[in-house]
Amino acid sequence: MTQSLTPASRPSQVALVPRLAMKDLRHELVLTACTVLSLTAIIAPLLLLLGLKHGIVENQLKRLVEDPAFREIIPEKTQALSADWFQRISEREDVAIAIPSILKGASQIIAIGTNGKPDFFDIQSTLPGDPLLAENGAQYPEGGEVVLSQSASLKLDAGIGDRITVQISRGSSSPLKLDMMVKGVLKPRADKLPRLYASVDLVEDIETYRSGSPVPRRNWPGKIPLPQESFSHFLLIN
Repeated sequence: MTQSLTPASRPSQVALVPRLAMKDLRHELVLTACTVLSLTAIIAPLLLLLGLKHGIVENQLKRLVEDPAFREIIPEKTQALSADWFQRISEREDVAIAIPSILKGASQIIAIGTNGKPDFFDIQSTLPGDPLLAENGAQYPEGGEVVLSQSASLKLDAGIGDRITVQISRGSSSPLKLDMMVKGVLKPRADKLPRLYASVDLVEDIETYRSGSPVPRRNWPGKIPLPQESFSHFLLIN
């Protein structure tokens, strides 16, 4: 025997379904509780992982966009570029700053901090407005000042206001010693390597001195390179 639903009885029949479902859930209360707990045990970790995924991705994207350490572009090989090139590249809207560097061999120096222990460090050049310094708690170092990375600060046991000694070696001659003041210490995220940051003029003068040439403005001695002898003509005599 079948019964058809008239328009008047259809709403009551529709409401009957959820009422029966709720009564069934109450009747099988233990089974309902197990079902809810099992679904919670499955969905909760998925939601947690989903939140962590989006949170980690967002944080990484934020670091890539905002952290100057990730926005830095370093050439694959060393090239000799003119001052005009740096001027032109600095005027581009998509370039925050262009800083010349020196050869890796010339950038290795020895520094002695307040603990009196000499150690090898890499010295890097910087300019006013360098976002790596400005956005990581340090100010631009003047001629007799340096900024330390976090690891360099720990190695030298030196902080802001302390004085360190920088030794620049060249061949078999006695190393040149510079008394420098620590202008700032970078946050750990800025640079994980033990580095010293100094003005471009000082870093370039260090490279010039280590190449064997004199630096008159700092009274650093050296030899003026002479042109190599060459022959343009030969005279044969029988």
